[in-house]
Amino acid sequence: MHKFGLTVQSAQLHLFAFLFAVAAGTVIGGPIGRKRVMIESVKVV
Repeated sequence: MHKFGLTVQSAQLHLFAFLFAVAAGTVIGGPIGRKRVMIESVKVV
């Protein structure tokens, strides 16, 4: 928090958003398949 100059509330919000994105990626990417997710992520870039 000190390194990035964040308040406690802001740090908690960013952490929640990050953890939610990880969970959503797991739920959405799981049924699709690991290989297809990797191929699609390369196409986006």
